[in-house]
Amino acid sequence: MRTAEVCRHVAGIYIAALWLAFLLGGCSADADEEPNGVAMSARITLLTSINGPGDNGYNDMITSAAMAVYHDNPGVPLLLRHPADMEEAESMVARWLDEAGRSGVPELLVMASDSYTDIAREAARQLGDNAHILLLESPHTGMPEGVSTLRIGRFGAACLAGMMAAESQDALIVAANESDPLLRDAVDGFKQGYTSRSGGELRIAYLADDEAGYDMPGEAYSLMEGLEETFIFPLAGGSNSGIYKFTRENMFSLLLVAGMDVDCSEFSTRVPFSLTVNLDNILRQLLSDWIESGRLPAHMEYNMGNSDCIGITLNPHFLERAEIFLDYYADADYWQRRHDSMRDDALTLEQKYYAATE
Repeated sequence: MRTAEVCRHVAGIYIAALWLAFLLGGCSADADEEPNGVAMSARITLLTSINGPGDNGYNDMITSAAMAVYHDNPGVPLLLRHPADMEEAESMVARWLDEAGRSGVPELLVMASDSYTDIAREAARQLGDNAHILLLESPHTGMPEGVSTLRIGRFGAACLAGMMAAESQDALIVAANESDPLLRDAVDGFKQGYTSRSGGELRIAYLADDEAGYDMPGEAYSLMEGLEETFIFPLAGGSNSGIYKFTRENMFSLLLVAGMDVDCSEFSTRVPFSLTVNLDNILRQLLSDWIESGRLPAHMEYNMGNSDCIGITLNPHFLERAEIFLDYYADADYWQRRHDSMRDDALTLEQKYYAATE
């Protein structure tokens, strides 16, 4: 088994083990006491996105942050809720509202997707004084009282990725679906960055019409067949694994793939850089602040221009591991030079993009 495959296999086992441990240990027969006997001072419930957990990226960062806060705060139990569809998500939120109304301690519901916006609006009408909702990846600033929102703007980093990829003869964005607001600014950013610096063809492929597109690695794998010197920008969560698998199994392929959310240089030798999001650090701090103060800002906005939570992480070992590309690059600093020379332009375009969408 190749190194990248081992990494993904081990990571998958680790996440699965953590999920099992917390699903078994996150609930107590006594609502006022943790299994370890520590009195409950507050409680956090995480409603994961549909088909989200296990993606080795964005969704697993959210889970990791929540688990880290749980470990650091023995009096604050963590409940993990993983809905199979929107109907089940609504039922889980209704159950949370009922439990929060009876717990007598501060309650926080973390909703891991902007697709839950309507559910959050409805739930806000029934919130007690002790309950609060944090809706992730939401651009909404006018949510009802009791609902905080957080968005990480991906336009700037995606735009920079597109600029850096512009010398590829063509490019393909593989996205989970067309309706998810989480993907929209990333698609727009890469498109603007690539087309501003390249005369090559840019195509977009959507795997599905809904959240199912985040769990279709086989379909993503099939999209790679027949492609030659194409740059792939993957925005499909767990489906991205099919793209990395294709590049591992086709050693003479000249495809290049951007890593997504986390440093993916170990997943494939065809990853020159990754668009990385440090959502776990942000969320861990927010949850810790809520435990201490019982409050959250109404809306929080992060992007490449105003924080270090999102950007491009270069793969320093790219040419060492992908020897097939040695003759394609004049020097080993090719990707570093492109990053450094284009970042300011990407930041300028990012500022204009978000100013126009406010």
